[in-house]
Amino acid sequence: MIQPVLDPTANGLLAALSREDIARWLPHLKPVILRVGEVLHEPGRPALYSYFPLTAVVSLLVPTQDGRCDEVCVVGREGMLGVSLFMDAGTSASRAVVQSAGMALRVPADWIQREFANSPSTMQLLLRYMMTRGAELAQSVVCSRHHTLTQRLCRRLLQGLDRQEGAELRTTQEQLAGLLGVRRESITEEALKLQRAGLIRYARGHITLLDRTGLEQRTCECYALGKNGYLRLAREPADASHVSQAVRGDLATHLQKIRDQERGDLARELHDELGSLLTRAKLDLAGLKLRLDGGSAEVDQRMQHLGEMINLGIAFSRRVVEGLHPSSLTNLGLAASLVILGHDFERESGIVTDVHADEAEVDAQTQLAIFRVVQESLNNISKYANAHRVGVTLLDWGSELMVTVRDDGCGFDPGVAGTASHGLASMRHRVQSCGGEFTVSSQPGTGVIVVAMLPRRLPAKPVLSVRPSLAPQAAQPLHRERSVARTRDLKTVMYQATA
Repeated sequence: MIQPVLDPTANGLLAALSREDIARWLPHLKPVILRVGEVLHEPGRPALYSYFPLTAVVSLLVPTQDGRCDEVCVVGREGMLGVSLFMDAGTSASRAVVQSAGMALRVPADWIQREFANSPSTMQLLLRYMMTRGAELAQSVVCSRHHTLTQRLCRRLLQGLDRQEGAELRTTQEQLAGLLGVRRESITEEALKLQRAGLIRYARGHITLLDRTGLEQRTCECYALGKNGYLRLAREPADASHVSQAVRGDLATHLQKIRDQERGDLARELHDELGSLLTRAKLDLAGLKLRLDGGSAEVDQRMQHLGEMINLGIAFSRRVVEGLHPSSLTNLGLAASLVILGHDFERESGIVTDVHADEAEVDAQTQLAIFRVVQESLNNISKYANAHRVGVTLLDWGSELMVTVRDDGCGFDPGVAGTASHGLASMRHRVQSCGGEFTVSSQPGTGVIVVAMLPRRLPAKPVLSVRPSLAPQAAQPLHRERSVARTRDLKTVMYQATA
């Protein structure tokens, strides 16, 4: 399953970087999943990475002499973890523990140290963030000494909700008690008061915000002071210029390329490693059958069942590999791959699928983009269209290629597209990243027509070095056995009902 492209500007600090800075950061940002309870760094140990949360929330804890851990800071999408990396401290003074699971972007420690030293704008932004967080830490000390547990609990809940999406906070009473340095019973009593007042709804491990205004009225001034500091940081980026829409497109394109490359690498590893293991298991089973020939009926039955399971494993691994990166693109070419894709779709969905594909020699990126557009279109048709017939065409117009996917289903209003709009956005971005144009035409009851126009880019020709003594006397021309006409014979272009 393709993961959604992560937007680095969902993190407040990364969004405040200038266009030039974010372009420099981009190749070093790696998406990671942070899980509840995961420790990102320990006190007294050097941090290997700096983290920029997107949807996760992380608590910074400082151990005390009596063995407890007091929370000193909460970091979410407004900030970062790993401040010690550019403070010449060498090691962290706190323990970073994931409180709410989610996504983050990670950069290596050595890279962010060089970036801090070499980029004045990055240095200015990170120093301003450190000052803002330092002020929040000082305010936390005041809060813990002079304000009531109700005020501190409300502040803690609001901070956690500010640093993530949605109105639900994943935490337990035990965690809140440890973070605020009080007994669990005290948290239970205070949470019950807030719930009776209609401010929150508490279930085991979940706190849902019901009345934000009421919760803000019960907290202390420390919450507003800390929040305003981060708002000023977001409003005043280092170069006074936010990341533009064009830069976001560049970010998405880069992450898309990384994702496609990782999918290809994973497909090759699964094919080479898992495929060979299953094949060896099948051969070993065949040898074992020969040795145990004439055994008991139970043994024969178990051997047969084991063989069936191995075959299912081989078939499953092939489907996974093909889903990650279709081998037919490399082995057979784009036209044949689209015909196979249409044939498989018709077999699995029962929808009559007509495919016409001109033979077209294009580079790997364009080839994959066209294949994914058709694949995603067919996926949307199977889920939403209620169609009876589908037509797929790929036309080679010399300098351009046009791919069209049409169905006779229920159609939709593009202005109010729902879940399927995410797939359409992904297709549009793929086509535009190749320099092409993408359009969707539909009305309720009239089916859908997806059209993509892409410039034809030829693949790079390999340079072959041949010794004169081994060179042939005359170069023989290469002939394609598959022509446009023969491809058209495989499937008719579109279908008469929508002609």
